[in-house]
Amino acid sequence: MSDSADDRIHEASPARREQTRREGDLAKSFELAAAIQMVGALVASYLLLGQIGTWLRNWTMETWSDAGSRLTVTPNDLTSQIQNAIGSGLTVLLPFMMLLLIAGVASHWLQTGPLFISKKIAPDLSRMGPAAWKRRLFSLEGLAFLFVGIPKTVIAFSVLICSSWQYRYQFFEMANFPIEVLVTKLFSLVLTIVSYVAVALLITSLADYGLRYLSHQKRIRMTDQELRDELRMQNGDPRVRSRQRDLRRV
Repeated sequence: MSDSADDRIHEASPARREQTRREGDLAKSFELAAAIQMVGALVASYLLLGQIGTWLRNWTMETWSDAGSRLTVTPNDLTSQIQNAIGSGLTVLLPFMMLLLIAGVASHWLQTGPLFISKKIAPDLSRMGPAAWKRRLFSLEGLAFLFVGIPKTVIAFSVLICSSWQYRYQFFEMANFPIEVLVTKLFSLVLTIVSYVAVALLITSLADYGLRYLSHQKRIRMTDQELRDELRMQNGDPRVRSRQRDLRRV
């Protein structure tokens, strides 16, 4: 029997879904994962940017406040300053990096659930051939780039331009603020504009995930033969069961 897409008329059974999950064949959008990670980075920035800015200001003042009194810097002094900067910087940046790590894991976990497949880590050279490229290019997932990827880029760029234009007067007014206030307001304004872009990317990436989900559901549908084979494996061969019933009657 032909195994073409036209013959796959049955919805995937629970056993088929579990098998594809074990094999790592899941509906997954890297575009959506990137958008979630971007939102997570913005949340981490809003929560910790003040702390990072305070550390950067204090470190700069401590490092350069007495620079005028020192005409020369010895290699030992320079090494000590670098070590202190790295140590204090890691202390401040570690929570930020942890939040980014959590956002990265969550961006994939939300789509697939807790799943680890070791064979997915190994490179698969068969997916790099011209035949595989052609198959992916003309598949529904490949068309998702044309119908979702390019419009998504246009939408994100449009949101960026419109948001920047909306806050143009705030940018001009910053010239009247002292440097301490200017830096804080500038970072806050930039984060606000970027958050609009991140939300737009998140919404459009949901469309990409929807196309990939439909493609996955279509790909795992079952033919008549596959469904019969699965029922036979679960319940046993009907001919064997019939023979066993006949023997029991004797």
